[in-house]
Amino acid sequence: MKLIFCADPLNAKAVDQNYEQEFRAAQQLGLEVSLISLESLLDGQVAQAVKGVPCLEMPESCIYRGWML
Repeated sequence: MKLIFCADPLNAKAVDQNYEQEFRAAQQLGLEVSLISLESLLDGQVAQAVKGVPCLEMPESCIYRGWML
């Protein structure tokens, strides 16, 4: 299972502090986690927003954990 979390608005390489505990717990469980920039997405910069999410060869379900879209 893959989990996608919101990135920190000021640091796209760090998880939003509101989700940090869940992010670390998922990592400790061995789940694959990625970050998405909600701010870039809302600004219409989709490629920039999802650059931290790896491309998948086959469709796969992911869980988004973050602010409402």
